[in-house]
Amino acid sequence: MSLPTIAVYGRKAEVVNIPAIQEIFTKIKDLGCKILVYEEYEKILLKEMPLDFDYELFNSKEELQKKAQYLFSIGGDGTLLSSIALVKDSEIPIVGVNIGRLGFLSSISINEISKALNSIVKGEYYLDKRSLLEIKSSMGKFEKGTFALNDVTVSKTDTSSMIAIDVKVNGAFFSTYWADGLIISTPTGSTAYNLSCGGPVISPQCNVFIITPIAPHNLNVRPIIIDDNSEIEIKVKSRSNKFLLSVDSEFESAQEEETIYLRKSSFHINILRFTKTDYLNTLRTKLLWGSDTRNNSKFAH
Repeated sequence: MSLPTIAVYGRKAEVVNIPAIQEIFTKIKDLGCKILVYEEYEKILLKEMPLDFDYELFNSKEELQKKAQYLFSIGGDGTLLSSIALVKDSEIPIVGVNIGRLGFLSSISINEISKALNSIVKGEYYLDKRSLLEIKSSMGKFEKGTFALNDVTVSKTDTSSMIAIDVKVNGAFFSTYWADGLIISTPTGSTAYNLSCGGPVISPQCNVFIITPIAPHNLNVRPIIIDDNSEIEIKVKSRSNKFLLSVDSEFESAQEEETIYLRKSSFHINILRFTKTDYLNTLRTKLLWGSDTRNNSKFAH
């Protein structure tokens, strides 16, 4: 049985996390797997620790797809989200190793690395398939394809004034939102910014998008759930003639005359899981739902 090549990706290496990162590399190496390190991550790591083992570098989806079978994302959920740009439609499973905070997506702890690696070698895992939003622009941005696992957000920029956001769904006018911004979320992103703005939590297996206004001026405006086969068109009017566009928390400035087009991506992202943990259990443990001393009944376990 040939051992897989493990690609390792990260965005930072804080001093407090160096022992954990070293342990991850040691366990991959001790198992006999080949190691592939993201080139920018190597530069960050070398400032804090020696990489005294054999490894190769990668810097693109093509190199990743050619050389590796799995990608370890070391960090938190933000790190895993940023790895999407490298994985794209390669179908390479992502293993989210959590050295961050909440860890909805990056759910493998340092203590579980050895068990995770052994399960990978034995093929004892399952793939949690997650849908993505594909974004395009009338101004020619995102020509190579940009994708969001969590959400796409338009928001006001350097003014306290609200923005007006015209939204079409499947070519038909839907609404104009007077608000601080608007979130278009996948089910995966329903527990992110969408949740903070009063949007619903959606099971990842649901085939929907959520449109959630940010601080709307009209109290009758509420989040809405639509079929994820829908195509969404957004145009913003702003006193400053520009607005902020966020794709999974990566921001850039956009112009008022720019139209944003959103639709479901033609491919999924595979997040590797080792246990079929119930999603409702994840919500309960991560968000502390039902964390009340009165809940000590037989149904609370």
